Amino acid sequence: MKKFLFALALIPITVFSRDVELRIVSKPVPCGDFGSIMARVIGPEWQEIPIWRGGPNEQGNQTVLFYNNVRTTWTIVEYRNNQGCVLGSGMASQLSDSVKIEPNK
Repeated sequence: MKKFLFALALIPITVFSRDVELRIVSKPVPCGDFGSIMARVIGPEWQEIPIWRGGPNEQGNQTVLFYNNVRTTWTIVEYRNNQGCVLGSGMASQLSDSVKIEPNK
């Protein structure tokens, strides 16, 4: 289990490290049973639906983006088999084909 979670943490770094100089950092990532994560994300509290899925990547993991267009909430989950990790979530989002990206100040 620990090896799986460590591998999940390295996925984004592995993909981009060939093109861009990046460093590995530690970030607490909640992980657990994928079915339980799904039940919470799509359940009555969050009511998000999957709008995008990517993968499998080189490690066999898949990533899914959940979104609630009424509340504009979102959740990104990476998973393999019955284990998943919430990579990020938030209360505000912008879904568009012309999103402007700016670093936080």
